[in-house]
Amino acid sequence: MGTMNKLLVKSKLDCNKITEGIRFTQPVFFDDGKNMFLAAGCPAKKYHINALKRWNIPFLWTDGVVLKSDEITKDSAKTVVSETASIVAQSAETASSAKVSAAKADATVEEEVSIEEFIENFDEL
Repeated sequence: MGTMNKLLVKSKLDCNKITEGIRFTQPVFFDDGKNMFLAAGCPAKKYHINALKRWNIPFLWTDGVVLKSDEITKDSAKTVVSETASIVAQSAETASSAKVSAAKADATVEEEVSIEEFIENFDEL
């Protein structure tokens, strides 16, 4: 009969429900569905939440579910990292589509960060 493909269902996440420390079993993507916001298993930091508010992002997408604090082990983390690596590579290829016009930026806000800067600094978060 052939192999059965894993059925993934995209869930729309209200950005107001993204809290510091929340983690998901699969990567979380911006509202465009292509550019990754948060890698699988990685906790959201204050920086992530501030970026969502600053950019007025209404929602995010994921195929995963929220991880409880005790649900990730070293072995499952390795699996999550390897699965995420290919998605990160795909996201890097499409990062240019997430350009934000500098003319629209408010020069009076010191913390404002473009989507490109966020993606470039993603590994440091």
